[in-house]
Amino acid sequence: MEHSANDFLTMPSEHCLPALLDLTRHIQAEESSRLYQTAVQRKLLDILSLKEAPQDLQDAASELLEILERPSLAEAELVELVGSQEIREWLLGQFFVANEQPSLESSLFMSRHIYHCTKRERIRRPIATSIYPSSKLLGQLLLSCPELVMDQEVLELGAGFHGLPSLVAACCGARHVLCSEMDPVALHQLDINTKDSGVEVMKLDWSAPTDLRKFQVVLGSDIVHETWMGPAALEILMQCLMPGGRAVIVLPASHHRYGVEEFQQLPDCSWNADYACGKAIGAASVIGARFLLESYLDGDEVDVDVIMSDGEWQFAAVSDNGPTLEPYFNETWAVSPSLLPRKKQVELRELAVSSVKALGFQEGIFHVELKYTSNHGPQLIEVNARMGGGPVYATNLRTWGVDLVEEALFCAAGIPSRPVVPRLPIECIANADVNALRSGRLTDLNFMKPLFDREGVISHNCHVSVGEEVVGPMDGLPTWLVEVVVSKGTPREALDFLLRLEEEVQENVQVA
Repeated sequence: MEHSANDFLTMPSEHCLPALLDLTRHIQAEESSRLYQTAVQRKLLDILSLKEAPQDLQDAASELLEILERPSLAEAELVELVGSQEIREWLLGQFFVANEQPSLESSLFMSRHIYHCTKRERIRRPIATSIYPSSKLLGQLLLSCPELVMDQEVLELGAGFHGLPSLVAACCGARHVLCSEMDPVALHQLDINTKDSGVEVMKLDWSAPTDLRKFQVVLGSDIVHETWMGPAALEILMQCLMPGGRAVIVLPASHHRYGVEEFQQLPDCSWNADYACGKAIGAASVIGARFLLESYLDGDEVDVDVIMSDGEWQFAAVSDNGPTLEPYFNETWAVSPSLLPRKKQVELRELAVSSVKALGFQEGIFHVELKYTSNHGPQLIEVNARMGGGPVYATNLRTWGVDLVEEALFCAAGIPSRPVVPRLPIECIANADVNALRSGRLTDLNFMKPLFDREGVISHNCHVSVGEEVVGPMDGLPTWLVEVVVSKGTPREALDFLLRLEEEVQENVQVA
């Protein structure tokens, strides 16, 4: 009995292998319509994600998925890496490398198209689908000193979706390269990216490792990003690395990834006892001091809170932000509605909405930050795909009667969002996070007294306690002392009242 695409889709995943094999044959013979392609791909990804799926079922699912997602160069990223004489000289100073030469006769170069996962929106993977800078750096290290892997048995741990270091190792003349990963969808993508490269792909679960042979070289890039991964990575290294072998692991700085600091401390207690020849690569001495230079945006800063539903904006409210406390760009105050001329507000609102649309969002609540500059008009700072923090929820509720949480729930439930917005504000709201202006130890909380039982003060939330050390702008990022929210009849009245209150608060701040 021949099975159809509909049979495959309606069968339980664990029992659908016969229908899957029939569907693969029909598609290969171009006898089957691609009508159900999206649904088939979604089910294939579900099969690959089953923990207990038989290997023959996973293999068949991976084969059909590859047929349906046959990549084209338009879907690929061209990755080009080249060896560096500077890196080579540094490496030769760190490692003993057989047949070492002071310089490369010619820089090794690798150019390869890397295919990204084309169904990322349907996958909630525990690993990233992008190529991390650590992988590119490790590839550049190998191209700069190919002797590290030349004619060696090489294993890559945690290869992710791309296996870039494995591809470079093969390019550098490794005898055999085994590229390992535990995530089933990533393994499918690795099969695509390593095709015709000589690299072997294998599933390897660090928590339940199989009997692996020993390798002369073990590679890893960005393989530690949770605290448990440091000990697990060390354990698998000790199992699969030959005595006298070499592990080359490139990790981000410890403040960028959980577990990196713990991993760096582990060799001191157990690694050197078994592999005394090992040396760690200090990536900071290899990576240049590169930085991103951005233009400074002057002018008035605003927030625009946007509700999107059915692909169009249903609400977009502009509120002003006060000048930040330099040099740390610390926030000071905000007022809603905006005090800017209507023409500027319209331009800012249009830029906020168009930015949200340009990012492909159709539904949801967005907090967009912008500036109206002196020379270039409205400029985007960032789009936050969420409701704004702090008093943003209360501000929109009191000013416009719009409940952002309620509207977010409507969007999540697929109910069209149609908030009823009055032509004029219900009330005008201003809020401030009062910054400490001097460093020292707080002797009391008397600065809170001007806020107690004050008409027009909606709320006050003290952030500090007596005896706490606070920081002023001369010594570091200023400490926020208290959040104050006030209400008045006009936005100008609300802001003026808020600023007077802040002066009274600052007059009463006592530090020792």
